[in-house]
Amino acid sequence: MTAITVSGRPLNPLQQNLVLKHKDNNISFEYSGISFLSEGDITYRYRIKGLDDHWKTTRESVLTYPSLPSGVYTLELVAINKFRDESKVLQYHFKIEKSILETAWFRMIAALITVLSIVLVVRYTIRLSHRKETNRIKIDYKIKSLEQMALRAQMNPHFIFNCLNSMQQYILVGDVKKANFYLSKFSELVRETLNNASRIYISLEEELSYLTKYIDLERLQLSNTFDYEIEVDPELDQKKIMVPNMVLQPYVENAIKHGLSRVTAHGRLRVRFGLLREQQILECIVEDNGPGIEHVSSNSKSPLRKDRSKGMSITGKRIDTLNELSSQVAPIKLRVRDISNEHTGATGTRISIDFPF
Repeated sequence: MTAITVSGRPLNPLQQNLVLKHKDNNISFEYSGISFLSEGDITYRYRIKGLDDHWKTTRESVLTYPSLPSGVYTLELVAINKFRDESKVLQYHFKIEKSILETAWFRMIAALITVLSIVLVVRYTIRLSHRKETNRIKIDYKIKSLEQMALRAQMNPHFIFNCLNSMQQYILVGDVKKANFYLSKFSELVRETLNNASRIYISLEEELSYLTKYIDLERLQLSNTFDYEIEVDPELDQKKIMVPNMVLQPYVENAIKHGLSRVTAHGRLRVRFGLLREQQILECIVEDNGPGIEHVSSNSKSPLRKDRSKGMSITGKRIDTLNELSSQVAPIKLRVRDISNEHTGATGTRISIDFPF
């Protein structure tokens, strides 16, 4: 052995059992086989036990290992002249220490940290899941409670009494045909109300059917003092598009009770369903030609100030809850606007509700 170089530093080639730090794992060996008869024609056979036990052959007089892993090694080297005579085996022992990452104590700490991290992540995931489930149960309970309140508001005793009273009047005057018609409409409305009571969403087709029956009954109670029209964008798929149940009816009721019932001339109610395709929104507009919400609200003697529509109040809470439940999509938006015009003399209120789909 003529020279040993470690990380660019020369070391004593006669020093055995060399111990190197892990960062000094770049080692080079220089050697020379002496045979005067071979005239320099010498072959070397070598191996590093601990790295590779197979013998290899070279004619170079330098062996370089730029990045040896940690471990205990023995370099074994044999010189062979051109007559195939072999020298004794030259052995050189050396050791490369383990890095900090390879030490037992570091691995124990790393394993402990990994286990603790997994435990913390699992506990956090379970806690988050429980929290979400608790919130879902609370929201579901809130929705169910509001649904029952909305059901009671829709089928309020005053409305039922008026319907029964109207039927009684037809019966008393002997108009059986109108009484049967009224009873048929009323029973259909009650059946649809009860059938839809447990559903959060219903199809647009079902909503249109319900609103039509409800408006027909209210119109009969007011002796046909107002006309109405329901417009639906032809591009809307009434069977596939879903709308929240028990949301539109309170606003239609409010337009009739607090708007059209105060019209001196003939009343007009307009319900329109439009499609805003780019925003993926179903726009619902309820519009009446009553005195306008600002006029009614500013009237200190108005029943609206003393007895706000319970159905609208509950529906506002249901909209907030539905938005909370469907936080991943755009929220339901409600806008109330007075459309009275001093120049034309027109009056009225417009309620717009945007439903994402």
